[in-house]
Amino acid sequence: MPEKMRATIISKGQITPPAALRRRSIFERLDELKLPYFGRPLTQEDIDESIAAAMLEKHGKKLSNRDEGPSA
Repeated sequence: MPEKMRATIISKGQITPPAALRRRSIFERLDELKLPYFGRPLTQEDIDESIAAAMLEKHGKKLSNRDEGPSA
């Protein structure tokens, strides 16, 4: 479960996240994403498919239909 933090909303409507959150690296949780090894450099499609599979496993549903094409 994600940890909860409080942010401040200033009079201009801007949100200021806590300093602890601002110091976090976007790469901190990269190890949690299990990318497949194909014996070749990964393509963007490989990465997208891995993310979709992880989201499906975690949340039990697809988040986007953008790659399925138009529905009839």
